[in-house]
Amino acid sequence: MKYLMLMVMLLFVCGTGVAQNVKKLQLSANVSESGCAGSGHTVALQASGGTAPYTFSWSDGATGSFREGLQSGTYTCTVTDGSGERSQKTFRFQPSPAPLQLQINKSRTQAGYQVTANVSGGKAPYAYYWFGPGLEAGKATSHAHTLSPGTYQLAIQDSNGCSSSITLTLEN
Repeated sequence: MKYLMLMVMLLFVCGTGVAQNVKKLQLSANVSESGCAGSGHTVALQASGGTAPYTFSWSDGATGSFREGLQSGTYTCTVTDGSGERSQKTFRFQPSPAPLQLQINKSRTQAGYQVTANVSGGKAPYAYYWFGPGLEAGKATSHAHTLSPGTYQLAIQDSNGCSSSITLTLEN
């Protein structure tokens, strides 16, 4: 009986060894896609689980967990933990729209100047903001009528939040 008791105790002690509970390597990403021409996209990666330290290697040769200024295309990041386990995440960015372009057409009438803004590029719809003598600041249309001589400014914003502005001087 002593022998059986000793064996049970030995199995109990040996069977309760500390097991390491290491979670699988996982990646999470915070992505900011730019909808404005000329600006890039941003990716911030965070690794968890696995065994620290982590190394971040990108398909374009870059390293690190944070990237900014990424242009359209496909980027893959491979993260390797301290024990050699790997995980990948791929990001695909579409081309940004063409830059916002403003073209101003003006004509003079007896009542004053009539000005029309023609916008191209960016992403419609556009918001128009006219500033200048005799104008109430705020959202408006692409047309301004009966403007008197002076200096005016027009700012536009597309649906992606990209903006452009122009200063216009109307002569006497």
